Amino acid sequence: NGNVESSTTQSKYLTSSMYFDGTGDYLSCGALGHNLNVGQNTIEMWIYPTNVSSNEPALFEFYTDDGNNFRLQIYTGGGYSGDLRLLTRVSNGSNNIETAGASVVSANSWQHIACVRNSSNYWDVYVDGTKVITGNFAHSFDTTNVDFRVGKVEYGTDRYFEGYMSDVRITKGLARYTSSFTPPTAALQG
Repeated sequence: NGNVESSTTQSKYLTSSMYFDGTGDYLSCGALGHNLNVGQNTIEMWIYPTNVSSNEPALFEFYTDDGNNFRLQIYTGGGYSGDLRLLTRVSNGSNNIETAGASVVSANSWQHIACVRNSSNYWDVYVDGTKVITGNFAHSFDTTNVDFRVGKVEYGTDRYFEGYMSDVRITKGLARYTSSFTPPTAALQG
């Protein structure tokens, strides 16, 4: 959606990456046909944000029109810049929010992000192999038939990622990372 494009301006281990200009660009992947909010699962990617100081840019979200969502975004509100926020929201307006410490995401550099579900209700988020969030989410949000979006969250004003992404990978049924780790040193496989 928008004008997401392949770019050779920045790349990690491949010859190009996806470029998002921050104004309407995102990938809509449709429903994945699997509830990632049960069992063990991993969502990971390499990101090279060019702006982490405004617009609360999105990394990914599972979104429904009824107000339910599960998302990971870079938090920039309240004077923060470069925090990560993992959030579930349900249609009655209640939220579960877990936020990492200040400035865990930097502009103009490649960083590996991994969001891992390893046990009941718990999601961990790693930046470059270091755990920055452990979220205990009481909401049972079923992602089976929900649109998976990369680079956008829809909440009031849409928030779009600005920069480059590479190697977005979802692993069903496996928590690839359960403690601190060295980020991948080659393009992601399988």
